[in-house]
Amino acid sequence: MLSFENDYSEGAHEKILQAFLETNMEKTSGYGNDPFTESAKEKIRTACECPDADVYFLTGGTQTNKTIIATMLQPYQGVVAATSGHVSVHEAGAIEFTGHKVLTVPAEEGKIRADVLQQFVADFYADGNYEHMVFPGMVYISQPTEYGTLYSKAELEQIYSVCKAYEMPLFIDGARLGYGLVSPACDVTLPELAQLCDVAGTCETVRCVLHRRNQGGSTLRRGGGIPKGQYAEAFCDHGETAWFHDCKGKIAGYPVRCVVHGQSLF
Repeated sequence: MLSFENDYSEGAHEKILQAFLETNMEKTSGYGNDPFTESAKEKIRTACECPDADVYFLTGGTQTNKTIIATMLQPYQGVVAATSGHVSVHEAGAIEFTGHKVLTVPAEEGKIRADVLQQFVADFYADGNYEHMVFPGMVYISQPTEYGTLYSKAELEQIYSVCKAYEMPLFIDGARLGYGLVSPACDVTLPELAQLCDVAGTCETVRCVLHRRNQGGSTLRRGGGIPKGQYAEAFCDHGETAWFHDCKGKIAGYPVRCVVHGQSLF
């Protein structure tokens, strides 16, 4: 009988244990600064066909999901997931603990449909009060899903198209990815998945978020007039109206800082 319950039910493969025995007495630098870690990173880059990828190792799926989601989202953004999605159901509030809400959408056999995702995001921006709501900042899916179902290549491409249209990164949980890739029903490769998760591909244009400094200057609040498709942070005194024109220069006489995924461009 084959069981796919989780990755932790059995011990390490004998070849892994043998490799530990052979290298156990070697003196290397800690914190990932060793030749074995570098070799593993290079193997992952090669497998994904992403030679310039940054590779980091974390312990456990929940810690990884929490770290990635918290790092990529702005404070006012949440992550979109299926109602059955792991980050929503089985991670005990770890995502919400970072201050980011999990925004759930209906799923069919564990899978998000692209048209449902499209309608969810379109409805959000059609709401006249969306500036006061949690923004959909990224989309999370797992492959295979929590029901053991697989997204086809066509389904993944359709979801990615929605993500790209709304400048949202697509995050594919890799905890069970090995199972999915070796399944006879899988028609997508690891390099193709890596391309779909290419964050740079979602940042051709970025969103403009306008902030207003309240009287006294101690707090910030998102203001109105946020043109979709661009991003800047504008700061103005209480009561001033700041209108966004471009990503450089000043708004209402105050400097603009343009940020993409936490990195200041100027």
